[in-house]
Amino acid sequence: MAGQSKSSDHWDRFWQKKSDVRKVYSNEGRIADNLERVTALHAKLVLEVGAGTGRDSADLADRGAIVVVLDSSFDAIEIIRDIMATQGVRLIPVVGDAMALPFNSESFQVVFHQGLMEHFEDPQEMLRENHRVLENEGHLLVDVPQRFHPYTAVKHVLMALGKWFAGWETEYTIGTLIETVMLAGFNNVVHKYGSWMNPSFFYRSIREAFMNFGIELPLYPELPSPIKKARSGLREKTSSCRAAFYTYHTIGVIAQK
Repeated sequence: MAGQSKSSDHWDRFWQKKSDVRKVYSNEGRIADNLERVTALHAKLVLEVGAGTGRDSADLADRGAIVVVLDSSFDAIEIIRDIMATQGVRLIPVVGDAMALPFNSESFQVVFHQGLMEHFEDPQEMLRENHRVLENEGHLLVDVPQRFHPYTAVKHVLMALGKWFAGWETEYTIGTLIETVMLAGFNNVVHKYGSWMNPSFFYRSIREAFMNFGIELPLYPELPSPIKKARSGLREKTSSCRAAFYTYHTIGVIAQK
């Protein structure tokens, strides 16, 4: 897509490597869960921009939404079609550009993207396109990396060395994310949220290191029950604190047109 840190050819090659979605971490339902906090999904016409594997959209479709999935990569669209065939989920795949959406104004009731906006040096043109295709009082969900996570520091080292797969990315605090979305013309932010990395960054790093030697560890480690219970309890207690937004791996907002 125009304005991204890498070309469409790059993303085609990336999704060729990630064609087995069983080996790619999912978002564990957080997109649909957070949308349902502000609006019912059943029968809503939804657009996912930069859909990638389309698994978030599949989750929304399972909850009754009618979902159009758009990506500039033909290989990503093929992955989505495979998911449709194997899971029996109904999606409407479209190849297109996030900077010039091939839809009429006010076509959708919900627009969302995850793992997309950080690849744009200036996301305003894309966000204005999101705004254009939304109905009045429609909702936009934007989900991005959080600036102060340890993963961000490692990512920037790899960027400096020219080793980061996306070439370049930016990250956001909850404040800068809200400001960026509101600048595109939205009326207000009706919901904000964050998500910790699961499994941990430490485990994922070890897993990636082992894969370099041809050893594939499970996506999710089996933790002893007391550890899982303690971690879950700690996260539940701290999730409502504003300070938690500086520890999350990803953050998101839902804005209303």
